[in-house]
Amino acid sequence: MKPTIFLLIAAFSTLVTFASAQTLVQANFEKPALPAYNVENSPAVSVAPSFPGGHRALYAYLAVTVEYPEAARSLGVEGTVRVQFRVKPDGTFEKVRIIQSAGKLLDKAVLDAVAKMPRWMPAQLQGETVAHWIDFPVTFKID
Repeated sequence: MKPTIFLLIAAFSTLVTFASAQTLVQANFEKPALPAYNVENSPAVSVAPSFPGGHRALYAYLAVTVEYPEAARSLGVEGTVRVQFRVKPDGTFEKVRIIQSAGKLLDKAVLDAVAKMPRWMPAQLQGETVAHWIDFPVTFKID
């Protein structure tokens, strides 16, 4: 039986909303609900940073790009990795870090996918682009 990656994405909540939403996205990409935003140590912004193409494009990107490590799959390793990074005013990101680990193999799979991401649309505050923190979980589950 071919294992399937499930990505649980509770993406993006801001200090303004203190909200988070979780969406289960299967590797074949099911239609997600739109998430709220989550940010740490960032100013409240009028426009939150976004992945090119929006939330659905982010979910599709993760479903295709995050690879379930074969070694983790064969050992039955499952879990949630929470990644955080700062989107800079030019849309690049920095300070990528794992804030919830599911082990080295799964952490590396998420970090590899994040490293390949295109530039984001930066956050805006009163019409000016500003840096802003983003975090979201990616859950690995074997069918």
